[in-house]
Amino acid sequence: PNRLYEQFGTAQAGAPAQAQTTQKPPIALLDAGADQKLLEDVLLYTKNMLRSPYEPEAHGTGVVYVASSTGKRKVALYRVCSKGMCEGWAILRALADAYRQGIRIINMSFGTEEEDRLLAYLIKFMSAQGFVFFAPVGNQEDQKLPFPARLEDVVSVAGDPCFPKGLCLRARARAPYR
Repeated sequence: PNRLYEQFGTAQAGAPAQAQTTQKPPIALLDAGADQKLLEDVLLYTKNMLRSPYEPEAHGTGVVYVASSTGKRKVALYRVCSKGMCEGWAILRALADAYRQGIRIINMSFGTEEEDRLLAYLIKFMSAQGFVFFAPVGNQEDQKLPFPARLEDVVSVAGDPCFPKGLCLRARARAPYR
């Protein structure tokens, strides 16, 4: 089935990022569309994996800005979410493309309660080949990590403030949410 994921976080767009001359590897962001004019200096490329027309959204713009400014990296943005919902088939296509492009750092801004075995298998396969995945805890009131953050091959990330506290303590990486 084409599972639907909820987009996590409330990132907002920041000031335009400056061009960076860096040799750091790029990062793939699976998120909503971003304002390409605002971020043209940091975007490696943008690919719309959804059937709907491309739309820039605040969440995608904010996550691209944070990812590029903190690590001074180029960003490959895959639009797999729109208006807070993300499509499973779009996510799978985006991961296959990132694999072909050799982008080994992948941030996924979504989660769901249900297990997606095909996505779990693809993440496990790519992880075994040196790809690194990040996914948010999501600040849901559930006592278990959402999928895909609960996978062994995914680094689960929690913001601050985070709830419920027991769940946040299980996240393997924490930093103040910006």
